[in-house]
Order: sequence, then structure tokens, then C-alpha cells
Amino acid sequence: MRNKIFQTFPLLAAMVFLLAISVSPGFGAQKKYRFMLGTAGAGGEVYIWGGGAAKVVTQFSKDIQLTAQLTAGSGENLIRIKAGTLKIGLSSNEWNWELFNGQGGLPKYEHRAIFAMYKGDWHWGCRKTFPGNTIYDFKGKKFSFGPKGGGSYGMIKYALDALGLKFTDFDAKYLSVAESVNALKDGAIEGYFVGIGTPSSAFLDLATMPSGLKLVSLSPEDMKRCYEKYNFLTETVIPANTYRGVDYETRGVGRWHFMVCRADFPEEAAYQIAKALTEHHKDLMAVMVAAKSSTPENTVKQSIIPFHPGAERYFREKGYLK
Repeated sequence: MRNKIFQTFPLLAAMVFLLAISVSPGFGAQKKYRFMLGTAGAGGEVYIWGGGAAKVVTQFSKDIQLTAQLTAGSGENLIRIKAGTLKIGLSSNEWNWELFNGQGGLPKYEHRAIFAMYKGDWHWGCRKTFPGNTIYDFKGKKFSFGPKGGGSYGMIKYALDALGLKFTDFDAKYLSVAESVNALKDGAIEGYFVGIGTPSSAFLDLATMPSGLKLVSLSPEDMKRCYEKYNFLTETVIPANTYRGVDYETRGVGRWHFMVCRADFPEEAAYQIAKALTEHHKDLMAVMVAAKSSTPENTVKQSIIPFHPGAERYFREKGYLK
């Protein structure tokens, strides 16, 4: 029953989870390094993963206290990392590509990767009663792309560009996860996109709508156009019956999320974070299913920016990097 309640109310789940973290034994203990971890908006998987990672690192590393902080998402985290007001944060790979290369309106700053989170899968959802079956059928319709500055907004702008579309082709809204879920349930918008790990608590919630949930795929041709133009985009597949009433596969494009930090982040701190997240993977998976992808193997394979020397030292010591 508790899991059903949390699936129905993802914001409540996140709040209760972080309350549990705040009173966990040792979480407030004085340690050598104390950092705020930039995450994203309440109710979303990035925020929940960040809270879980902060708990694992604080509990199992010798010198680090890590505290999850609500932010607007990847864009804000990276801007603050460059400015030095945030030392460590979570970001999706299109934003990492932008900052590292000085593209997309972000200033150039060569930040560093510590650990992979998960691949954000293509979730383009609407009520089952919506008459269209392609993303092009939503042109001119009220549609939420997530908050500007967030990872999903950053990703979809590249996918739309590859497909010859713009936000202005839609009656675009930029709502948070919780706002988007409520707006779609209430009929205030026709659809909602997020690139997030599967299963998504927001879409588990939307699947309970009286109208039912429909997920819209990209065609194979459209997917090819996306990842041929932007190499940080890759094909994603949501298996049939992941969400109630969605008895078919959903295919689209997505990208990886990473824990990243400033280039001058303390080497020993990065080493201990990589060690804690690797050696206590089961504790992180206890927070959310998508964390099954949070492994050193995926970190080595999927990073598009250089590793922090501390994380790299750990991966080499353990044989993940040759």
C-alpha cells in the first residue's frame, strides 16, 4: 500500500524520503568535506536519485557530508558550478556537452565527470483519448516540456531541432514534474515530455488517469535523424506493460545523466564519492529502480567529458579503466 501511495504522489514520496535522509544516523555528523549537491525540482527522479546518492555518500564515505539541494535542474547546476557557488551537481549529457564546449548559449568551462546516473528514456505522454499518434499531431497544442534550465528541456530542444521542429510550433508550457502531471490530469495541457529513467514515478501516476495513458514513439527514421545530428542522443526503449494500460513498446531518443563537479573539486572527495557509489550500489538501488544503471561500467562507457582525477584514480585502481 505504501508503494502505491508513493507512486500516486511522487512529490509526497520525495518529501518523505528526504525527511528520512535528514534524520538518518550520521547524516549530520561533522566531516572534513561538506558539499551541497545540485539536483532538480521536487517530485522528479533526478531529485530522488540525488537524495539517495547523498545519503549513500554521507553514510559510507569517511570524510564527506553531501546534502541534496533543490534546483531548477541541469542548466542551473552547471551555471553555478562554473561560477563556483556550487561544487558538485547532477546534469544530463546535452548540458554537459554545452558547457564543456561553450555551445548552446552556455559559457565554456571544462568541468569533470564523477559518476553515471541513468539514461533518460523518451516519455512523450498524453491521455489515451488524444486523437493523434505522432509528435507532429501535437503542433499547436498545449504541451509541457519541463522547466527551462532542466535536463528534459535541454534534451528535447535538440531532438526537436533534428526533426525540424521548434518550441513555437507548440503552445509550449514549461511546467515542473508535479505541475505537468496535475495539468495533464486536469486537461489543462494535451501532453507532457520528460526524458527520465524507467519506470518514472510521474508516469506511473499518469497511468492511473481515468482516461488512461498513451505513450507516443518516434519513428525509426526520426530517431536516426536525432542521433546522427547529435551524438549524445541515443535510442531508448520502454518495454510494453511498464505502465498500466500501455501494452506496447515505446521507442524514442534519450541521453545519460551524470554527477559532475568543478575541475578544482578536491581529488580525495571525488575518489571517495566514486568509491561509495560503486561499492554500495544496492543501497542506491533501494531508492529507485533506475539506479540499476548507476554503475562504474556505464560511467566509463557513457561519459562525454573527462573524469575528475579522483574518480579516475578509483576506476583505474579497480580495473574499470585500463
